[in-house]
Amino acid sequence: MTRFASPLPLTAALAALCACSATNTDSPVDPQTSSASSSAGGQDAGGAGGALATGGNTSAAGGSFGFGGSGGSAMANGDVEVIITADNAYGFGYGEADTMLNYFGGVEAKTAGQIFNCNGGPETYTVPSQDAAAGNYLFIIGYADKAVTQGVLAQFRRMSEDKQSYGDAVYTGHGDWSVCATNQDFNPGSGGPSLNDINAALPNCVWLDQTGDATGKVAYGEDNTTPYDGGPKLGNEFTLACGIDDEAKWMWFNWDPANIVWPTTSSPFLWPGGSGNPAREFLIFRLKANDVPEPPK
Repeated sequence: MTRFASPLPLTAALAALCACSATNTDSPVDPQTSSASSSAGGQDAGGAGGALATGGNTSAAGGSFGFGGSGGSAMANGDVEVIITADNAYGFGYGEADTMLNYFGGVEAKTAGQIFNCNGGPETYTVPSQDAAAGNYLFIIGYADKAVTQGVLAQFRRMSEDKQSYGDAVYTGHGDWSVCATNQDFNPGSGGPSLNDINAALPNCVWLDQTGDATGKVAYGEDNTTPYDGGPKLGNEFTLACGIDDEAKWMWFNWDPANIVWPTTSSPFLWPGGSGNPAREFLIFRLKANDVPEPPK
């Protein structure tokens, strides 16, 4: 079931998060049942405002959501479909370079099933056309527990006005994503950073692309085609996430590019990985909003 994301106030919308299955037809090979914990310690992870993210959450916080061209020029009309999951927690929204205007956040996975499964896994959001406002950047927020695996996986696409077709999807792990490692620690169960926390961090961000520097770079991992085959391991950290296209790739932060060379020597998607993960999360990922293609005319 897909519901429309409405422009509710932050606290009201978070309290209104509902549990329903993501709309999809793919069936991943997933030996991790919904009762298996996604972390070695079995840490609980309630969603923000006390709501537990159990999959298919389709109403979200922070007001209208939209994709716009640079300089604030609006994209074509059409609802926006977002399908997203994370190990362990995410939010998303849009805004300017140093200000996030709206935040759909606080979704935290307690179990592996809430990350991957068709029933209770990746969340689907439909954002109405009238709520799609202009903004220069699309943002994803990510944070994780200190165990096993970590990453975000998502796709964004816009419907045509007649709702009969879509524009090309934009995926994590493709294009010119960059990452800001905030050095602020949030764990699942905390509800994650607030919009105020994010906006306090943004002006101080050092944005790292795929080239990066000695302090890190954005990490693109495996795509959504590799079944889980016996345990998280280098190059096959994740099982299939239901309902997300094959092309989407897991994305995270590589904190030690000199020593972490995925997938040949070590992995930023495994904890602690390489020389030991300093956990510089929460992470902020961004992409220019006009990189999201318009739907067919």
